[in-house]
Amino acid sequence: MVTLKDIFIRVGWVLLGILLVVYVVHQAWALMLGPRIALEGPGNGATFEEPMIHIFGVATNATFIAMNGRPIFIDEQGHFNETYILSPGLNIITLYARDRFGNECAETREIIGKMDESRVSSVELRETEDRAESHQTDTEETLGDDSDVETQEIENDTEETRN
Repeated sequence: MVTLKDIFIRVGWVLLGILLVVYVVHQAWALMLGPRIALEGPGNGATFEEPMIHIFGVATNATFIAMNGRPIFIDEQGHFNETYILSPGLNIITLYARDRFGNECAETREIIGKMDESRVSSVELRETEDRAESHQTDTEETLGDDSDVETQEIENDTEETRN
């Protein structure tokens, strides 16, 4: 004979099994969808008079993301914010994401730059100078104080070779 207690136990196990299946499907759903890019700004077809803009948004389920072929960084929540220097006229920006299973997605924006050439050149020149200074500082920090000694040794070796 089946008691009320046995019925409650069986119903409890069935409900627990259903909850487990729903949980697994819910967790696997994001993996099945693959990566997603939500490009929040700027909008498609936006026009800018300033050459330097910010591209920002959120990437979900992505282990790798790139903008126009250059890897970019995302935080733990998937947010990104990259600086981009516009050229006069039409600029096409493509963001590409890949998840750990090899699934891929891409998002493209067409942005119009309405500035004169001199403004773009000055921004590019400043950015190039900043990169050069940063690289020089990084190199000096890497070499440290021994770089003068190494340079002197190389010069001495060169003189001995000539003699």
